[in-house]
Amino acid sequence: MNQNPEQLARDKIDAMLIASGWLIQNKNKINLNASLGIAVREYQTDIGPADYVLFVDKKSIGIIEAKRAEEGVQLTMHEDQSDGYATATLKHLNNDPLPFVYESTGEVTRFTDYRDIKPGSRPVFTFHRPETFLEYSKQDKSLRTRLQDIPPLTDSFSSPLGEAGLRDCQIIAINNLEESFNQANQGSDILYKTETKKIIGCAMEVHKRLGNGFQEVIYQRALAIEMSIADLEFSREMEMPIYYRDNEIGARRVDFFVADKIMVEIKAIIKLEDVHLAQAMNYLEAYKMEIGLLINFGARSLEFKRVHNNKILNRD
Repeated sequence: MNQNPEQLARDKIDAMLIASGWLIQNKNKINLNASLGIAVREYQTDIGPADYVLFVDKKSIGIIEAKRAEEGVQLTMHEDQSDGYATATLKHLNNDPLPFVYESTGEVTRFTDYRDIKPGSRPVFTFHRPETFLEYSKQDKSLRTRLQDIPPLTDSFSSPLGEAGLRDCQIIAINNLEESFNQANQGSDILYKTETKKIIGCAMEVHKRLGNGFQEVIYQRALAIEMSIADLEFSREMEMPIYYRDNEIGARRVDFFVADKIMVEIKAIIKLEDVHLAQAMNYLEAYKMEIGLLINFGARSLEFKRVHNNKILNRD
């Protein structure tokens, strides 16, 4: 019987998938003709195995990243990792990027539709049914994207709504509502997403070429080369001041300081643990920085986590 936290989470995810109409298969026993919706465990990609790859009508359409229950409060920190698998190449398939992405502990689940103009994750109570994704796949645009195409109204009674007998205030209210749709303000934009996505892409390329097993300094040098190719501005081994109660009390070297705003910490260990995440978050607070990336090249698959300094981000 499954015992460790990650396996317990997968047991709950399995139950949710089955309840939503999915057939679960292992990677070595795949039969895409067995059901409309197939969830394949540990499907291999060019950056490592994805926890689940979802197939509808024999076509890959999404992924699920499984996380331990205690990570439910910080699921958004794993969106970059999920995005990496969604844009990866699946083994034996020449697939396009997968549009539907979940992060789930089996208790807390977040969903992103990457067809949206401004993709952002949102909480959902369970997984979509295969029939729903089949219907989505027939649509050229997502609902949130289609909301950008609503024809504008004029602000006078010369508009069709005015001719229908609506008051000026009603027309203004409708126009304002449509404007809010056009702004696509979903309240979940990821800070510096473009830059962090480029950094993670560089790290994926390094891990793809070198694999695991080298010393940290080797990966650091290789990542510097990839970020230069990607035209990312960065400083390596930069000495950063450490603050305590607004007083500078020392300094420490950061592996990379990217685009004058993102701390990047490199590891080459078997597996990232909570202590490493906590350490990275403490560094952010001590440096008075908003965001950082913790990247581990030592695991079989590249591990990366986004960390935030909530003391700064929550300050109004």
